[in-house]
Amino acid sequence: MIVDLSSDNEVEEAFDITYEPMEDDNTYILHEFENDGIFGWETIVSESCASNQKQQVLHIPASTARKVFKDRKSVVIRTLHELDGIECSIFTYTRKDKKGRKEMHLGGGWHAFKKANQLRQGDKLQFQVSDPPDVLIVDIVRCGC
Repeated sequence: MIVDLSSDNEVEEAFDITYEPMEDDNTYILHEFENDGIFGWETIVSESCASNQKQQVLHIPASTARKVFKDRKSVVIRTLHELDGIECSIFTYTRKDKKGRKEMHLGGGWHAFKKANQLRQGDKLQFQVSDPPDVLIVDIVRCGC
């Protein structure tokens, strides 16, 4: 998969996104990155998330979990970084302190992805869900700290 994100120097918000499907890859639509909290979101890597002493999960925003991943059991991560194409399990759980609200997180392959890419505290992760939601594009913006 090739994802080419390039911008016109005169228009900072215009992006050309191209996707060339790999062999045996399902065709899907990748929308322009937009931090809308549903199909696109970003998060800053916390100290606990960056730690390799304990396997940390990646929490999926509630609106994305409800509207996009509601019945999914896994998603494939596509990235220009390490472990492109790794499959991650999606877990649904209910927190006792949240009045029975269901939440979702990535586990399994996420641990390997996090470790292989040596995520550091302060790094920004940008997520974009494909349509249909089979693929989760992950970009890592390294912290300058």
